[in-house]
Amino acid sequence: MKKLTLLISLFTCFFFFPVSAQIDSCRLQISLLTCTQGTDAYSAFGHTAIRVKDPAINLDRVFNYGTFDDSDPLFYWKFVQGIMNYELSSYDMVYFLREYQYFSRGVTEQVLNLSCEQSHTILDALTRNDLPENRVYQYHFTKNNCTTKSDDAIFNIIGKNVSISNALPEKIPTYRQLLHEYLDEGYQDWMKFGIDLILSSKIDTKVDSIGFRFLPKNLMNSFAKAKIGNQPLVKETNQLLPADTTLFEETSLTPSIVFSVLLMLYVCLSFVQLRWVSLLLKLINFVLYFVLGALGVVLSILWIIRVDEVCENNYNLLWAIPTHLIISFFIFSSKKWVATYFRITMIIAIFTGIFWWFIPQNFNTAVIPILGLIVASSYYISRTIHHRQLK
Repeated sequence: MKKLTLLISLFTCFFFFPVSAQIDSCRLQISLLTCTQGTDAYSAFGHTAIRVKDPAINLDRVFNYGTFDDSDPLFYWKFVQGIMNYELSSYDMVYFLREYQYFSRGVTEQVLNLSCEQSHTILDALTRNDLPENRVYQYHFTKNNCTTKSDDAIFNIIGKNVSISNALPEKIPTYRQLLHEYLDEGYQDWMKFGIDLILSSKIDTKVDSIGFRFLPKNLMNSFAKAKIGNQPLVKETNQLLPADTTLFEETSLTPSIVFSVLLMLYVCLSFVQLRWVSLLLKLINFVLYFVLGALGVVLSILWIIRVDEVCENNYNLLWAIPTHLIISFFIFSSKKWVATYFRITMIIAIFTGIFWWFIPQNFNTAVIPILGLIVASSYYISRTIHHRQLK
């Protein structure tokens, strides 16, 4: 009987000891994964995720706060409104690496210098967040994205023991300037131009130490400089996938150059006294003010309907005036009020250029030749109408 009891005890220990070892494992690692930019708009600023690895139980999973479901028939309308429901998902690390390898994007791992208890607490928190009732969150471009959520998931557990110094540059940047750093590295001048049009003066505020970390590379650099107690927060950095440096190529057709060339062509053509040139300029004027007006309408709608504040107080409306959309259909008119409208438009554009540095929004440099084009075209239109009236 004693032998039977002993055998049962040994049998029980044999099968249940691994489970106990799994629970008490001190080989659990928490890592921050930072991914380089991609060529698509949604991947232009890189990505952040959290890796949880424990060789004792063959655990190697990624917790990714950057997934969303676009099967909702109202997805794109909600996207325009800023109502974006992102969610946490978890899956095997091998699939994560396979995806980024396919798109030739680099992945850097920072293994964190955490105690067993801290690691398990983070894993438990991530597991709870991954439950269906908890995984969805309201996305915000600068305050609640895949990077800030990963930052929160780690710092909510270990933040009181961590100090980050010298993460911020000596000259404190704005949110827009941080975005520009990413886009300039990828030579994505047209995307930068589009972002500068849509995102308003609200992102021209200077960041603090937390706001600085809203972008993946900045969070990675902050972690690299952080200390937990007297030890570095990052105990090991691994380059899991190299970035393909050929993904981005510098182009000479930047918005500034394109609009500058258009401005010079317009000015040159305005001195040519030929009928076909006059007709061509009328067509150019119609297209110009139709596009400017349509842009102004879009910017106004975004200002009104967005649930966040990133499109409020957009000073691009000083030159992309919504009423241009209507006035574009009166370009061929000889009415005096049309000439007056374009004189006022010219004055507004001139004053926008003069007070460029005093406007509380950082305009894209491509706006300078656009302002020139507005001044030249509005002067040409008002002068042409005036000459018609004298005949």
